[in-house]
Amino acid sequence: NSPAGVQIYLATSFVFTMGQGIALRNDDVRKMIGLPAMNVPPSQGKLATEFIQLKQKEQEAKEARTKDDDQIVYGADGVLAHG
Repeated sequence: NSPAGVQIYLATSFVFTMGQGIALRNDDVRKMIGLPAMNVPPSQGKLATEFIQLKQKEQEAKEARTKDDDQIVYGADGVLAHG
């Protein structure tokens, strides 16, 4: 036997949690509180895009160096050196 207050708390918490879950799956409610729609794919961040472009340029530079003299040139920190 548990106290009635605990049962009332659990029932109320369950009802509010279910209501919140249903509300947050509704695009109109999401728009009202400033959240993106559920079916919209997430956008890729600016920093992630710039990092990917940097890594692609780094790979191109590495390939260009290995074509020329079959030797990879690294700087002091193990990063490809300018050249």
